[in-house]
Amino acid sequence: YTLREAKGGTTSNGISYDGKTYTIVTTITDNGDGTLGAAHKLQGAETAEFKNSYNLTPSSSSVTDQIAATKVLDGRDLKDGEFSFELVEGEGEDAKVVATGTNNAEGKITMSAVKYTEAGAHTYTLREAKGGTTSKGITYSDAKFTIVTTITDNGDGTLSVEHKLQNVEKAIFENTYTVTQATSAPVNVQKTFTGRAWETSDAFDFTLTPADDATRDAVKNKVVTQRKATDSDETGDLTTKVEIAGAGDATRSATFGAGDLVFTKSGTYTFNVNETKPTDADKTGIAYDGHTSTVTYTVTDIENGKHTGKLTASVAYDNKQATTDADRQVTDAAAFTNIYAASGTYAGIDVTKTLVGTPLKNGMFPFTIEAMTYNGTTAPEPADTDKSFKNTVGKDDGDDTQTATMSGKLKMNFTQLSYNKVYVYKVSEAHGANAGGYTYDTEYPGDAYVLIAVKPNPDNKGQLYTCLLYTSPSPRDPKTS
Repeated sequence: YTLREAKGGTTSNGISYDGKTYTIVTTITDNGDGTLGAAHKLQGAETAEFKNSYNLTPSSSSVTDQIAATKVLDGRDLKDGEFSFELVEGEGEDAKVVATGTNNAEGKITMSAVKYTEAGAHTYTLREAKGGTTSKGITYSDAKFTIVTTITDNGDGTLSVEHKLQNVEKAIFENTYTVTQATSAPVNVQKTFTGRAWETSDAFDFTLTPADDATRDAVKNKVVTQRKATDSDETGDLTTKVEIAGAGDATRSATFGAGDLVFTKSGTYTFNVNETKPTDADKTGIAYDGHTSTVTYTVTDIENGKHTGKLTASVAYDNKQATTDADRQVTDAAAFTNIYAASGTYAGIDVTKTLVGTPLKNGMFPFTIEAMTYNGTTAPEPADTDKSFKNTVGKDDGDDTQTATMSGKLKMNFTQLSYNKVYVYKVSEAHGANAGGYTYDTEYPGDAYVLIAVKPNPDNKGQLYTCLLYTSPSPRDPKTS
């Protein structure tokens, strides 16, 4: 015979059946008394032993398959895989990390699976790596949650795993992200004035306004403020007006307030800078710069692709719409140029010649007009017809006297280049000593000096007028007076 186990060599419901077989030889003997005797002998072994085994199939399970674990970050958006978590069994020196996990961008935490090979119970602590610490602006949650896991033998070679969060419905880890504020220099405006020198009464005004809704809201909500002084930490509203005034260099600059701008959040903040055109601009002779310059502050807490917890600010000036090439090249200020232009005419002077005792005929006496240098200013050259000329025919004045008048000498057109200047001309009668019966004028011994002042019209500085300061023989040299 062969002795064997039913299902031998197979496995079912976790039981591995023994596949051994044993040979048994049975001998039947006639006892001679009408009975039979049977003898069974096991071959090759003393005992026929069948050994079966019960085997459990390991089961892997993650605690987050059954419980909800969430990451919350206040202060900015979460990033996928940004934070790490640990599932710990035991305490103190015996504590062992049995699983790890991370969050996704929506805040869901997923832990790795734990492999179980037998029935039993485990008590775990779910915690955040770096919990209770602060690094690069992040304050990590120190929350800890207890999870009890029960593994049950189902009696069929399988295990069932049950995870239960203790005392709460959800495991929520809440972190906060804060940044240190950034500062940057206040908006700088540059003013260039051409056409004439700046005067004490000159004043040019500028305004600073948010260029978009985001910047406007940031200013309103105090995300962007300004220090009240260079040496103060106290902040307030932004300075939105600045004036550049008084005598000085042709190109000057000023800032909207003295204190730095202060930023408390990342973002792009853009401002417009404009010059204010006065209501009487048409009476000033000044062409005001009407373009808009933009100033953009870029504030970020990211360096090399990572959040640092520290804001930094950079500033860029855009002068592409400026009216001059020089202003368009300016990168450290909002640049504006105003141009003064003015014009005026001078009707000229009358040169008279009087002759006593004989008729004054045309062309009898020659005259010259010469441009002089006075107080460092050289007068414009007279017209050729004024540099050298002769008298016209005289008219009878009675008493055997005749006078000729040469009108309109030194007629000129002036521009802003002559603004507030004084020009001196020397008028000379060309003659030698008394001779030929003529006795020459002794009050004007050959020369007369004419001083012409070119001034702006007080009611409209775009218009120039002239006034004759004096016409007289000069007791001094205009070059040194």
